[in-house]
Amino acid sequence: MIKDLRNLRGEMHSNMIEILLEKLLDKKYIKSFKKKPRIGYPLKKQQFYFSLEVEFYDDEKWLIQTTTSYPRERINGYQWNALNFKKIDQSYKKVLIVYPDMIKEKEIDLFEKYKMTIENQEIFSKIDNIVSFTELYFLVEEKWLEKEKSSKVKALQGTAFENLLVDILSSKYNLDIWNRKMDKEIGFYFPYFYKILSKFGISLSENILKIEATNIVPNLNKNESKIRAGKPKTDVIVKVVFKDLKEKIFTISSKRTSSDWVAVHQYSVNSFIEVLKIQEEPLKYALGELQEKGAPTQISEESRNAINKYFPKYYEKLIEWAYCGVGGAGTGIQNAEFFTVYKNETKELIIYHKEEYINKILNEVKNGQFNSPFQFTYTGERGKSIQLKGRVL
Repeated sequence: MIKDLRNLRGEMHSNMIEILLEKLLDKKYIKSFKKKPRIGYPLKKQQFYFSLEVEFYDDEKWLIQTTTSYPRERINGYQWNALNFKKIDQSYKKVLIVYPDMIKEKEIDLFEKYKMTIENQEIFSKIDNIVSFTELYFLVEEKWLEKEKSSKVKALQGTAFENLLVDILSSKYNLDIWNRKMDKEIGFYFPYFYKILSKFGISLSENILKIEATNIVPNLNKNESKIRAGKPKTDVIVKVVFKDLKEKIFTISSKRTSSDWVAVHQYSVNSFIEVLKIQEEPLKYALGELQEKGAPTQISEESRNAINKYFPKYYEKLIEWAYCGVGGAGTGIQNAEFFTVYKNETKELIIYHKEEYINKILNEVKNGQFNSPFQFTYTGERGKSIQLKGRVL
């Protein structure tokens, strides 16, 4: 019975990885993949094997061994297979052991210890890495981005993560785990799924009928306001349907961390005045000069003083507009209520409600201009708009 359960978990884990690879194939991150690749010498041409093979567009191949527990008795067998695969066919560049995200901490510790012996070159190893299901995606993404110019990488990472969130929140396997129909150790990035739904305020005791997620969000309607049309702040819309058929809609702005300042907002000075309901004439004039000159260092001392004196009381509302869309042309689902932030350095996903995120920006970003959490600049033609650069926290 225990063996049958172990085998079932192993099959489900392999199935999750195949589902991920199908999605990566659709997105053209990989060229192809196949199950149970085999290779050998003339004596026995199918002697060596792995769970999965992934091929990229540059013809590089990776091998994946799936497992749901630390393979104490089998690890040297995996090393032997890896050695011979790489010796026979040099297009095999990486061999990975991949385990589920939510296995027991004791098992993860064993994986990590063996991984460290590889990284520290304490043993001879033809296995290149031992990673969780979640880490596998980001390794493939890094490989996919190698061909892109550095100027495009951040934008591509952001869009890719939006798509991943949609896949995670739409996963029927994650929903089955939530509704206690499936083992929580096996899921499609279930830790992210759980973290996001919990932040939405949904309890595990609430039975969910279905979840629909999309990153197709309608653009702002220029006919509804004098403020120019543009992209909404919402990146992902999530509709949760409960067992009693009640529905709730949630909106997410999806971000990935960057150590740099990034453009977060760009509108004409008239839009700033209208949305923020600015009354002070000296501040209106100063912002107009800032738009015309394009940089705080280029405007008059009187204008700098006016911005420093009158603008700070509008900063909280400015953050809400710049990050959430509130107050501008966007309405309803176009305005973001939650923020998911993926930290590249720590490989951690954090989710905030907008009030938490606004307070975090106000309290932690101290090196902006005019004592604000922003840098003020322009892009395109000088004199047409003010661009705000902000930080992703």
